[in-house]
Parts: sequence; C-alpha cells; structure tokens
Amino acid sequence: MHGPEAAAAVPLRLGVVRAAGGGLVFLASGRPGLALHDLQPTPPGGLDAWRGAAWQHSGDLPAFGQALARALLPPALQAVLADAGGGPLLLLVDASLADLPWELAMVAGQLLDDRFLTARQVLVAAGGGSPPPAQATAGALLLVDDTASAAAAGRAGRHALVLSVGALRQALGLHPQLRRPRRIQ
Repeated sequence: MHGPEAAAAVPLRLGVVRAAGGGLVFLASGRPGLALHDLQPTPPGGLDAWRGAAWQHSGDLPAFGQALARALLPPALQAVLADAGGGPLLLLVDASLADLPWELAMVAGQLLDDRFLTARQVLVAAGGGSPPPAQATAGALLLVDDTASAAAAGRAGRHALVLSVGALRQALGLHPQLRRPRRIQ
C-alpha cells in the first residue's frame, strides 16, 4: 500500500487533556508529517452542556456534532481531521474529559465516528486507576512542563491527575522539542 491509502491505515492519535491554566490541550500525531500541539479555551459556560447524554436530548445530532466541534476542537485540528481521509483514530482523553462525546464531533460533514474507525483510551493517574487522595479536587488535572514538577505536584495531592507535557508527548510519539501551544482567540 502506498500514498493516501497507506497514510489512512496508520492510526491517527489524538490526545486531549486539561491545560493547567484552563482550556484543553490537543496533541495529534501518527500520520506521516503530522505533529500538532494546540490549545483551545474552555467554551463559555464550561463543558457541562456537552457532557453525558446531552447529545440524546439535542433532537438534531448533526447540529449537535457541528456545535460540539466548534466549541471544543481548535480550527487547526478540525482541518487536520478533515484532511486525514479516515482510517483508525485513537482518542487518548484525560479521565475528566471521558464523558464528552468526542466521537460525535462533526468534521467535514461527518461525525468522527463515521469518518474514522475510532477507539478510546482514558488517561488515568499512574497509580493504576486507584482513587485520587481525599483532598484532591474532583476531575482536576495539572499539566506541567517537566517530570520533576509533576512528581512534586503529585505528592502534594491537590490534583486528581498530574501529567507532564513530556510524558504525554512521549505517549503520543511526538518529538520532545515540539513547540508550545498557542492560544486561539
């Protein structure tokens, strides 16, 4: 297999975690020449409008999917997904974002679940899924720049999940020198 068919057979990996200062950090890799690192501000009103079974109450799934994509996916990522041509898509999502219906985001006129062969992996704390310390803020994620800061923050126990940017980049197979995220206005 060569050309676009071969590229579509390579899994597209999309990681989504909460940014330390708010918003969502997206890291995409896997396809030849693809290395995307972007930041999307949290939508006005937060994420609750999109959580759980909200899509079932919308009455119009395509409209829900379009609104979901506009609210949660950075434009650069939408363009990558539109140009990806299908194939396998591995969604690596922070546990606090696992109840969002990412597969229902509408890109290029199709739901991600229709456009790709989607699979999902939920990122949990390194303790093997054990519950966070009692003093942790439910669903809070601290995304830090280095492993030492991640270890220190994890020992402090103020966050349900502490993850270094480097660890997430490594999990996604991204080069460690990939540029910092940019804010989207």
